[in-house]
Amino acid sequence: MDRVTKQTQARYAIEDIMFAYGRAIDSGDLAALGALFAKGKLLLTEGREFSGAGEVSEFYRTLVQFYDTDGEPVEYRPLETTPLTQHRVFNRRYQFDNAVSVADVESTFATSQLIEGQLVEIALGRYEDRFARDLAGWHLVTRRIHIDLTGDMSRHMQG
Repeated sequence: MDRVTKQTQARYAIEDIMFAYGRAIDSGDLAALGALFAKGKLLLTEGREFSGAGEVSEFYRTLVQFYDTDGEPVEYRPLETTPLTQHRVFNRRYQFDNAVSVADVESTFATSQLIEGQLVEIALGRYEDRFARDLAGWHLVTRRIHIDLTGDMSRHMQG
């Protein structure tokens, strides 16, 4: 298979993972979110890092404020509560190694949240991701999150 075909196939697989991240958070599926990090780490700009499915899931469970179907803040309940958010990823830039088995991907994200009936931008930033391909396919190795601009995050974060 030629390099261009490998890169095209890799981009589709990597984008599936990138979009699955937002879908998992937005739907309140922290098990699915954690599974994306089964072989990877979440790196925060202040130096904290979380490795593997369990640590990443627990980090988001304690960080994010979840809501019931009436929009009331509640404790997290798997697949019953959501953060009332919508994550979007765009402006992706890929750099592949020669074998097309490792990819560094930079992207921009925007997060909106439903606040008192209004959809409001609450965060804009960048992801710096590293993906690798093994016999099972592509997976996330690291995700570093940079939050560049914030709006009203008071209803998105706990405490």
